[in-house]
Amino acid sequence: DDSTTCLHPEAAVTGVEMVVKFGGSALTNKREWETFKTEVAGQTAVHFREALQHYNRQVCPIVLIHGAGSFGHFEAHQYGLSKGLVPDTDHDRQWKLLGFAKTHASVRRLQNKVVNSMNDAGVAAVGVSPFPCFMEKDEKGTGQFCGTSLASLTHTMSLGFMPVLHGDAVVDHTAKQGSILSGDTMALVLSRNLQPRRVVFLTDVEGVWDAPPPRGTRVIPEIVLSRKSDGDFEVVTQLPETSQLAHDTTGGILAKISTCIEIAKLGIDVFIVQAGSVSASQVLR
Repeated sequence: DDSTTCLHPEAAVTGVEMVVKFGGSALTNKREWETFKTEVAGQTAVHFREALQHYNRQVCPIVLIHGAGSFGHFEAHQYGLSKGLVPDTDHDRQWKLLGFAKTHASVRRLQNKVVNSMNDAGVAAVGVSPFPCFMEKDEKGTGQFCGTSLASLTHTMSLGFMPVLHGDAVVDHTAKQGSILSGDTMALVLSRNLQPRRVVFLTDVEGVWDAPPPRGTRVIPEIVLSRKSDGDFEVVTQLPETSQLAHDTTGGILAKISTCIEIAKLGIDVFIVQAGSVSASQVLR
């Protein structure tokens, strides 16, 4: 499809059918505080219902993660959560804790809206928040599951519920003590642990463009990975320049592409497609 970007490695290992990341830019207006795109969310919920009807399984084969968009990013930026919970020369620890709590509360409000949209469309979606006990960052700053939370997630899916996770402020076992765990990073962690057949990134544009708007003229149909002699991979497709809002604390498009490449290295097909589009409906099934 001309309106989809695909990272297409070797055949994936059989596992959960799909991990889907619903991007914050597709779900919200990232330039306006807590602005939810109701129509896009509703259409995407219909696509999920159709996908689940297509699979027709007692066990839910899909995990959904959504970004924060204009929910959470403003608070995280205001309180400097990229630097963690450690007090600095201008702010004490209580101020940092307050920012952490406000960020978490904001993304939970968005999660409720997403879950409600899914429920309204007939999807048995349930919210699962990373903080405080589901996901965290380890001593290397890498996302990981807490305790038995992965087993709890798969049990939830075995009952037929579709988990809805989100980017969040989480416990961090580095010197930061607390930081942001992006939805893209969560998609990578879930991919490593669940080995889905494919991972789908729903965005606000048709795929990865050859340049940021308004200069972009075409969607890059494939990002090709080539295996090197040492067994590692290299990207042979020319990647676009980046564009990123000042309050975006999760890295912009190049960080997203980098995550997609890491997932593709696992042998999992990755698709980047516009949320609510016909292409998205096709990819989700």
